[in-house]
Amino acid sequence: MATLYFTTNADSGSGSLRQALANAAPGDSVTPDPGVAWGGNVIAVALASPLVITKDVTCDGGEFWIELDGQGTVRCLNASSAAAAVFRRVRFVDGKTSAGGGLFYSSHASAVTAFEECFFAGGQAANYGGCAYVYKGRAAFRDCVVTGGRAVTGPAAGGIRFAATARQSEITRCTVAGNAGKDVSSVQEDEERPVVVDSIIGSATGQIETRAPSECGFAAPPPDAFDVEDWTPNAWRAFDLRLTDASPCLTGASSVLNAADYFDALGRPRRPGGALGAYEGAWFVARADAETRITRDVEVDCVEIADGAVATFVGPDRILAARESASVGAAAVRSETNGFLAAPSFECSAGAAFTNVERCGYGAGITALTAAAVGSDAVRVAWTAQVPERGALIQRETGGVWTTVAANAAVSPITVAGCAGRVSFRAFDGERFVYGDARTCAGTQFSVVAMVTAAERAARNWEAVVATVGVTASVMTGQSVTVLARIFDAFDSDAPLINDGTNVVSVTYTCSRATNGLFDELVTPVPGHENVDAGADCVLASVQTSDAWTADGVGYNFVLTPDTRTYPLFEKEGEYQIKVTVALAAGNPIVFYAPVSVSARA
Repeated sequence: MATLYFTTNADSGSGSLRQALANAAPGDSVTPDPGVAWGGNVIAVALASPLVITKDVTCDGGEFWIELDGQGTVRCLNASSAAAAVFRRVRFVDGKTSAGGGLFYSSHASAVTAFEECFFAGGQAANYGGCAYVYKGRAAFRDCVVTGGRAVTGPAAGGIRFAATARQSEITRCTVAGNAGKDVSSVQEDEERPVVVDSIIGSATGQIETRAPSECGFAAPPPDAFDVEDWTPNAWRAFDLRLTDASPCLTGASSVLNAADYFDALGRPRRPGGALGAYEGAWFVARADAETRITRDVEVDCVEIADGAVATFVGPDRILAARESASVGAAAVRSETNGFLAAPSFECSAGAAFTNVERCGYGAGITALTAAAVGSDAVRVAWTAQVPERGALIQRETGGVWTTVAANAAVSPITVAGCAGRVSFRAFDGERFVYGDARTCAGTQFSVVAMVTAAERAARNWEAVVATVGVTASVMTGQSVTVLARIFDAFDSDAPLINDGTNVVSVTYTCSRATNGLFDELVTPVPGHENVDAGADCVLASVQTSDAWTADGVGYNFVLTPDTRTYPLFEKEGEYQIKVTVALAAGNPIVFYAPVSVSARA
């Protein structure tokens, strides 16, 4: 997998987006070169013919918007991939054709082509789907705005049209409104109809499935909505698709809020840069007189379980977590084994019934975690929390399954027995998972953490995982230390994320000494070793192995030896911790920790 950069907004030729997409191999990503002076955050490409995608590439605007402008004469994109393509931060504007002015999507495969944080506007079609036409296969629209489109055949939707041959697609956290004619139109059979979740749909026709909490997302067209006769190609440029306190539905697409009195469908204030859907933020809503099954760990801003609802956790140690609050009415909340409903604050009805589900008041603010061997089959797990009394959920991975070893743990550290071999740990505090990896080898400690917030996971479909963090087995005062690591993509362990260092901007480290060895109280940076820039060459050109470091058969791709010629690293014996931050050219920094036990010289 490689990243290809385009360097010009020309429609075709060397350095163009079109050429980069043609050169990309399946699995590659195409994005604007950040080193080019683009002259703004919108890179507009005036199209003379549609772009064509036939492979599973990712087209990502990154810090920019890629604008594909059909100029009112051509369709913007033909996506006929037989695999899974992704378009992120792309604007499809003013496309025109017989069907699907902005997008024509057709695929016979079961894979899903996703459109994330995209903007479809001003599309024109003689028959089907002014802005988008899904003819065959599955498409996913997530966090998108679809507006200002027109299809001459009224029922065929000026917004998104799903043909009878389309498979079950999804519209999640989207705003689809302000289109001439219907905003969404569908003619599939029941099992293939599109699914709408947490979205605002101005109008719809045909078979559409809604899933909680999307019922609140449907809104009648605003009273002053224009009709087909008033439509012009540029009408969408004046639209305001924000919710206001005067209307629980859509009143008109600006993503910038400059007033405090805009509210979502539940009456919650909108935030600048907030969600595009019916709700501000992410919600989990269990509706009255219905069962909602929680089959995976879920992290949202708010949980709302209504009176008469049934919420069932499916699977061991399942987590339903709210970063802000949870409200539970007179409902049945149950789990087959163990379930955890986590939130910083709760409102629970006296009629709420919990079966095998524990309410956990999280929000501890975990900033570090270490997992270090303390014997042949025991690991000491310690963490630092800003609000320790709120507790943390500590889990251990065995055979790919996470199980709970401590719930509501407020006192660090804990010792976990039965950990022969390699064991991974994670702590959850309601906002982020913090991962730790321990290997119980006599005389040597291996441990790591990688902090990943919910927002970071949403922004990137990878998790940076650091494994095989090792330090010199025996360290004495006056010495330096060597930190080795393998940093890779959690979803593809055979493809290191920073294997050759080409996307690494810098590597910095801080060495700290703990007063009690637990890093949960006073931690003092070692003079001369605080936020030191170690350069980018800590990342090796290829994965390395050696006889001295055989803990991981795949080797390591990171090596750091702090310079001690000017400033001593370990003046005193005790427990130390080295924090390493790897800054990338794109994406979130990778942060991990290496604990070091230092002995006095004999």
